[in-house]
Amino acid sequence: MMTGTPSSGSNSTVPAEQQQQQQQQQQQQQQQQQQQQQQQQQQQQQQQQQQQQQQQQQQQQQQQAGTKGEPGRGVWLLARPMACWMNGVQRCRAVEAWNQGRAQGWVYAHRQNARYT
Repeated sequence: MMTGTPSSGSNSTVPAEQQQQQQQQQQQQQQQQQQQQQQQQQQQQQQQQQQQQQQQQQQQQQQQAGTKGEPGRGVWLLARPMACWMNGVQRCRAVEAWNQGRAQGWVYAHRQNARYT
């Protein structure tokens, strides 16, 4: 009879410990969710900064095209922002990265059916 009472007493304490552990796990999950939300906000800020940089690059290239007097480059620059607006930011970034190795975007102008003769 004496051996049965401690076992019953110890069994009553186990659920309380489990409940505390579960509560701690839930709190940790909530903290992780908050951290993920903060990371998402930081990513959005970075995307906005990249968009601003792209706009500045486009303005500079348009000014250069106007001074050099290259008609094809001007048409290509007019067609590119529309493509970025229609296809989204990711497509615009892909086009920008693809054109970085080329000083002039003649191939992309052909794909956009731009006339620069």
